[in-house]
Parts: sequence; C-alpha cells; structure tokens
Amino acid sequence: MLEDLHITNKYPELKIVPNSLAEFLFPLFYLYVQQVSIFSKKKLSYWVLVPGAIVFSIQTVVSFQSLEVKEVISETLWYNLMDMSNIIFSMVIGFITVFYIDKHRKRVQDQYTSLELKDLKWMKAFVIFTLIISFIGIVRNFIQENYYLYLLFSIMNVVIIYLISIRGLLQHNIKNLWLENKESTFDTAVHANKIVEVIKQREEHDLALLKRIESFMLSEKLYLKPDLTIMEVSEKMGIHPKRISKIINSQGKQNFNAYINYFRIEEAKVFLRSDKGNNLSVEGIGINVGFLSKSTFYEAFKKHTGTTPFRYKNEIDVSLVDS
Repeated sequence: MLEDLHITNKYPELKIVPNSLAEFLFPLFYLYVQQVSIFSKKKLSYWVLVPGAIVFSIQTVVSFQSLEVKEVISETLWYNLMDMSNIIFSMVIGFITVFYIDKHRKRVQDQYTSLELKDLKWMKAFVIFTLIISFIGIVRNFIQENYYLYLLFSIMNVVIIYLISIRGLLQHNIKNLWLENKESTFDTAVHANKIVEVIKQREEHDLALLKRIESFMLSEKLYLKPDLTIMEVSEKMGIHPKRISKIINSQGKQNFNAYINYFRIEEAKVFLRSDKGNNLSVEGIGINVGFLSKSTFYEAFKKHTGTTPFRYKNEIDVSLVDS
C-alpha cells in the first residue's frame, strides 16, 4: 500500500517495515473456527500465534534501524528464510483448519438435521480460497508483475473480504448438544435405572434398536420438524443421544442428518406420487416434509434417489400416461 501510494518515494525508510501481519490470518482464523465450532469447549490453540509474533517482533526491531542497515539485513539468507518459514507455517495452519472443519461437520451431522450456518461450509471455502491467494502471492515474488495478475489478485481479495465480513456476521456458535444439555431426561434420577437397563439390553440388540428408532420416527413423524436435533429424539425415546448416534452410524451406515433426511425424502416421494402433490410446488413439498430451503431439499433428494424431484415426478407422470 505504501508503494502504491508512492509514500516510500518520499520516505524511503518506510520501504522495509514489519510485513508479517498477513501471516496471522490463518492462525487467527483457526482460533475463530475453534471458538464457534461444536468443539468450542476445548482449550483454544493460542500457540499458533507464537511463530508469527516472533517474526513480527524481529521485523519490528529491524524496522527501527537505519535504512542502510535494514537493506543489508533484508538481503540476508536467515532473514528471508525466517519470513518464508512463517508463511509456510501459516499455510500449514490453513490446511489444519480445513481438516478441523471437516471433523466439526461430521459431529454436527450426528446431532442436527438443519445444517444451515452449522456445517461451516463458508469457512472451508474461505480457507481454501485464501490458500490459493497465498500461493499466488508467493508465485508473484518469482515472476514479473503484470496488470492482469495484479487485477486477479485484487478481485480474489475482495471475495475473501466478502466471505469473512458478510458470512461472519451471520455465523453463530454451534452448541455441542451432548455436553451442554445437562438437564435432559436421561440425566434425571427418574430415568437413571431405565437408561441403564435400556443400554444393557441394546448392547446385544443393536439392530432391534435401529428398528425401534425407525418405528418411532414413522409413528411420531418427528422428521417433519425442520430443526430436529438428536437431543429431542433422545428425550422422547429415553435413550442417550450417543447411543442413538452410535446405532445409526454402525447399523444404518450413515449419520443422524442423512438418516432423518431419508424419512423426509420418502415422505416427499409420497407427495410426488399423489394428487395432493399436484397442488404444491416442488419447493412447497420440500418445506412440508421438513426441509428449510429448496437447495437442501434438492441436494438431499438427489443424494438418496439419484435424480431430482422434477425428474422423479415427470417419470411418474409418464408411467401413468403409458399405463
């Protein structure tokens, strides 16, 4: 910025100033992800800030030297290796953040059915996009600067500013339901003996328990509730949520979110095959069976059936005409 504004022409001593602030981006964002994620109760990894703080401190000390001394130091091998090591470390933290978000998403899918602003998709996109920008930034140091590369770099920076500002304002902390709901029915003395007995029985009858959960879902139609969580199912059935999650994962071979969406899609197929579905739009059918948005309904429907709701309905209509 100082060079673009030609300030360094008037004040050449500002040519070499601490420039490692950008390397704090991934470590700080990693701490932010830790704070809002489902693992927020765990101790934050403040150690990720240490390398950047050390480099910034050294650069600050160097910046107070005379211009001649600064120019000599900035050309030394150790100084450049220090700066490059800090950049590489920051990018490694970026990759760690991506894996952390994936781990968070798996846990969220075992507890919630509505994943909007809970699966941290935008955060993963932000990190990956910023990693690409960082890589381009490194490449820029080894090739001749040109207008189009500068323009591309600027546009990409605008995109990440949008992601971090607009999406960040909408983001909220995601609660770990298994840890924070301490007053649920399965923790009370009234249900204690029943839970112990149920857990012992179900250790030998996992498949039976899965069928029981399925029967309960069909009879109570809990899946029609858009923001259904595993805690609500747990409290209504009197079974520990971890037990339910384990059964769905081991016997059903899917997470809680996908399991509930299966019932919703089956309900949607009933709508699409019946006359009452003719009075509703495809989006309306999705909302009626428990989906919060058209996009999530389409995504889940295609995942479970291999086709879209429109195509599914058209195939049914064609088969009726042929018959």
